[in-house]
Amino acid sequence: MVDGGSAPYGPGSSTAKTDWPIIDAQYHRDVSSLLAFMTDTSANVRARAALAFASVGDSDAVPALLHALNDPDPTVRANADDVLKGILKPDATEDEEDDE
Repeated sequence: MVDGGSAPYGPGSSTAKTDWPIIDAQYHRDVSSLLAFMTDTSANVRARAALAFASVGDSDAVPALLHALNDPDPTVRANADDVLKGILKPDATEDEEDDE
């Protein structure tokens, strides 16, 4: 703790309060909740929600991720860009498995 404030993670931290609902939505593949997080006022929440779509891989996220490419926060934009690449251009190994 550089500034003498609270720990960045753990009970009572602001990060923990915002992360768990996103992690829960990601785990349950709750696209509608993740989409709602994409409109949160916190850039941290938007960035984490965008990243959560990487494992969910639902194409319903594409419009929100495309919109996030214009987000004022660079982390949100970068996460959205990375996730879109994964959703729109899946791994070549997946294509190879389909051919078998």
